[in-house]
Amino acid sequence: HEHFLSLSSQVFEASGIEHLVPDLRDCYLANEGNLQFYKTYTFRNCMFECGINKTEEKLGCTPWFLPHPDNSTVCDPWTGRKFMELLRTNTDKCPACLPDCKSIKTTIIPTMAKFRLCDAKNLNISPLCILSPNGYPAKWAPEVQSLYAKGSIPGYVEYLSSPFRYNYHTEKLEGG
Repeated sequence: HEHFLSLSSQVFEASGIEHLVPDLRDCYLANEGNLQFYKTYTFRNCMFECGINKTEEKLGCTPWFLPHPDNSTVCDPWTGRKFMELLRTNTDKCPACLPDCKSIKTTIIPTMAKFRLCDAKNLNISPLCILSPNGYPAKWAPEVQSLYAKGSIPGYVEYLSSPFRYNYHTEKLEGG
């Protein structure tokens, strides 16, 4: 299969509102928000930090691999597992987290197509249908040649020696 990824990004920015307080403009700039674990404000950072703090308040500990306040204790493995389960549900209850004043939204669209089988239309044109041992990638040559009955391999298949086809001139047909 052949895979393609189509990427597109959009920048969303509210400009000319820097002088307003965050509550009036309903967003935070990157240098605002007063986050405890992160230097740069993003909505996702805020939601993650808020979720950690709320879950830490409930359980009294934070797993060793997550950012945590200085006075926090480390959870044992079983409480750490419960912490992670609660963290997934606590991140949607953070009203102090405002959207970013500037953000980038990236969309990824994957597509896939099967490779075309080798035939007279693409032999020696597609790099996957080069049959010559001098060509590349010769590992497909035996499989493609096996499609033909023994002794009936056409000359244009049997004697391919480069990735380019020869142009054969034809005579103009008379009449018509």
